[in-house]
Amino acid sequence: MLDYRGGYFMGLSAGNLLLEREHQLEVMTRALAAATTGDGRCLLISGEAGVGKTSLVERFIQSVGPEVRVLRGACDDLYVTRPLGAFRDAMRGMSGPLATALESADQEAILNGLDAEFSGPDRVVLLLEDVHWADEATIDLLHYLLRRLNRWPLLMLLTLRPEDLSRRQALRRLLAVAVGDAVHRVSLDPLSSAAVETLAAGSGWRPLDLAKLTGGNPFYVTEVLAAPREGVPLSVRDVVLARVAHLDPESIAVLEQLSVIPMSIDTGLASDLLGGRLELATAAESLGMLVIQTTHGSHTIAFRHELARRAVESSLSALRRRRLNQRVLDTMLASRTQPELARLVHHAVEAGAIDRIIEFAPAAGYEAAEAGSHDQALMHFELALRHAGSLSEHEVTELLSAHCWQLYLAGHYSQAVSVGKEAVERLQTAGDSIKLAEAFVRLSRCQYLDGDTDGAIESADRAVDEAGRTPSLSAQAAAVTEQSIVGVLAGVEGEQAIARLRAAHAVAIEARRDDLAALSLNYLGVTLCNIGDLDGLRYLHQSLAVATAAKAHEATGRAYINLSQMLYRLERWDELTQIIETGLEYTHEHALWGNLMDIELHRAMLLVRRGQWQAAQSIYARAHIELSDPGRQNLYLLMFEARLLVRSGHPEAEARLRLVRSEAARQQSPVGISYAGIATLEWCWLHEHSEQARRAWAELNDLKIGHVAIPLLRQAKRLMDLIEGVTPDDWSEAAERWRRLNADYDEALELASSGLPGPTTEAYHIFAGLGADLAARRVRRRLRMLGVASLPRAQAPETRANPAGLTSREQHIATLVAGGMTNSDIADELVVSVRTVDHHVAAILRKLSVSSRRHVAQRAHDLGISLDNDPQ
Repeated sequence: MLDYRGGYFMGLSAGNLLLEREHQLEVMTRALAAATTGDGRCLLISGEAGVGKTSLVERFIQSVGPEVRVLRGACDDLYVTRPLGAFRDAMRGMSGPLATALESADQEAILNGLDAEFSGPDRVVLLLEDVHWADEATIDLLHYLLRRLNRWPLLMLLTLRPEDLSRRQALRRLLAVAVGDAVHRVSLDPLSSAAVETLAAGSGWRPLDLAKLTGGNPFYVTEVLAAPREGVPLSVRDVVLARVAHLDPESIAVLEQLSVIPMSIDTGLASDLLGGRLELATAAESLGMLVIQTTHGSHTIAFRHELARRAVESSLSALRRRRLNQRVLDTMLASRTQPELARLVHHAVEAGAIDRIIEFAPAAGYEAAEAGSHDQALMHFELALRHAGSLSEHEVTELLSAHCWQLYLAGHYSQAVSVGKEAVERLQTAGDSIKLAEAFVRLSRCQYLDGDTDGAIESADRAVDEAGRTPSLSAQAAAVTEQSIVGVLAGVEGEQAIARLRAAHAVAIEARRDDLAALSLNYLGVTLCNIGDLDGLRYLHQSLAVATAAKAHEATGRAYINLSQMLYRLERWDELTQIIETGLEYTHEHALWGNLMDIELHRAMLLVRRGQWQAAQSIYARAHIELSDPGRQNLYLLMFEARLLVRSGHPEAEARLRLVRSEAARQQSPVGISYAGIATLEWCWLHEHSEQARRAWAELNDLKIGHVAIPLLRQAKRLMDLIEGVTPDDWSEAAERWRRLNADYDEALELASSGLPGPTTEAYHIFAGLGADLAARRVRRRLRMLGVASLPRAQAPETRANPAGLTSREQHIATLVAGGMTNSDIADELVVSVRTVDHHVAAILRKLSVSSRRHVAQRAHDLGISLDNDPQ
């Protein structure tokens, strides 16, 4: 006889054994064993709704010994998700640094609380369910934990539905970095026909009919088997409601009331909601529709499965649903405990209680903003502003200002400009110069990032005018800092810019605004670098330190961006790599999505220069998806993607270059124009358009782009030398410099300009190894002009068919590498220079995506590449 438990076959079981989940349980057990030694693990448990994720983790947790502490929480499908709701659930009823920090909502305190909670000797399982509904702040904490897993005795279990990921950008970012030995993906598939047959035994159902009806979904299967046989149910909803119909009216009323609450609730609150008669839920609990859980002394009640809750809720009329939500709202407000603002807003919306929306949505927005949940803050502010007619003018302008800044932090620049302009218009009428000055500062920043440089300058000037009418030192500091910054970004150089920024820094210090002091140091560093004073890097590092210490997150993000820009242009790429790594971690943990993407684009720029084109292209592809409102970032995205298209010989390269030049001119960006000019020169060299190249070169020489852009002009000059057939005196030294920087393509350009057969042949091999076919063909033609009789062959068909794109020559060298030969040995074997072998080996490692020659054999085997045959 089958073992029912409240109408459920243990979720998806026959007897007491989970069907077809043995492998997943084994993976979870091994992960716990590793975690308990201090080598933490994270399991991403994914599957469609009803596939048995909760049943699986429940069974696993039952097997965990008492020496392991279990913390569990869940994300919920509220109108606006609760900030850090899953972590608050996990710490309910607990004391300690994390529980205390969660009450404060201070980001730094919460991160410190995570360290204190999980870095100790206690072995912990942290179960967070339904992370596809997680807010940004929760995702940030998960990212923080993932980066530290190998230090802690922690096993993280995260359940999610893959079908819901397309709408969750923050979660997609988390999953993109959730890689490595510490992270495992555990997928749950629907039950096989054999498993369905096992469950259907003795039920009267034909297994094939049941499998066809349910698709093997465990929840659907068990619901169908538990429901009375009254015709064929058309859906999960039909099955659930058929079961509910057999309860008494009072029990049905209980289910309907609880169905409007998309989460578990405290049993005390549930009792109040049911008029003090919690026992009315007994029948529904016995049927398996409801479950009562106890965690750390706290008791909660909820539907056993979200699909069942939604089925019951969907059966309610609109009027009844509103009344039931109003009852929940009233009960929560009358409760002795402080209800979560996001819950109040959810039920106010569902009840149509506009007065309560106006009362709680703004506060919920500010709470979400403080926690770093920018998207959730935006939704709350937008909700409140829909009812602006019921708010005071002061409340509306405060909301607009907060809304504008959250849009900016979330990277929605054009929307931020629109909202910022509305705030300015209202404040001009109100006559509050301090607030108006602050609004102009915000608007200026948003306009600049939206690509409107003239508008940003005008708003910054207006901010200074308004602040000058007030006694507020803070407003004056903000205004003069923004004015100085926009001036630098718009092209103000030299002593004028330095004097403005030093004055702004002095006012910021006097006003005790460390965030503004950090920003003035930041752009002072940029200005000094632009005039050739490399002491500017010291100011940039100082800006980063001041902003970080002050917990000025936005200023810290900007410090990482500008430091990345300067290090890239100055070709200090090893230091840049470290800054990018720490910058990405910081901006991800503090939900600074616009800043994060800026840093990601700099990483892609570096990858392009170092020949890792596929990795760069993946960043560009992701940026096109995530930057729905890219603003000024669009220029960086387009211009470096254009350079990659040029180098790879893409047919769209010329059209993309025209777009980049147009965008750079619109944004009045000298650096953008110079980057576009260099890419244009490269395209002209590849396609032999010398007249167009001369025009582009003349335009570049007319630009005022500062000392920091000298490396850009040096690149442009080398391309013109190639186009004009001029041999530079320093080609060898320049090639060696690019070699030290691992910039193979740039090294090859220098070698190709040498006018000598040997270096030019090396250039050909580098271009061919990179897959730069146009450049390789261009160099072949140059070799003919140099009188080289035996030219290197073009890429053969077998090269294109090779899984890693290895040429036959590279495959032979890879065989020798795998056999343990050094580059010097290989050079002797093939009668070529060691330097040529160096280039071949570098190309092989790049194409195989391995970092060391000792991994060549295994990677080739994984790709199905034979390293046994010596090509003829």
